[in-house]
Amino acid sequence: MTEHGRRLAIEPDERGDLAVAPLALRLGLRPTRYRQYNQRFVRWIAADGNPLPMANERAEQERARADEAVRRVEELERRLRESSG
Repeated sequence: MTEHGRRLAIEPDERGDLAVAPLALRLGLRPTRYRQYNQRFVRWIAADGNPLPMANERAEQERARADEAVRRVEELERRLRESSG
């Protein structure tokens, strides 16, 4: 709303996203898998055009990062055993 209480129209960009200038983000529809649903959801969009990760996506990223860390530790342990044996 403007300072006079009037609403301002926000024009969508070429992807149909709506800018939310005070947050430096956009809102847009993106294909998303959430629980048993696989459809387009309204998502917050970063400046690079990618949706911000939802909680379940962040959790999956963290699991993948942890799995990779475990894999690296196991590989280093294997190398250490080979070099000292």
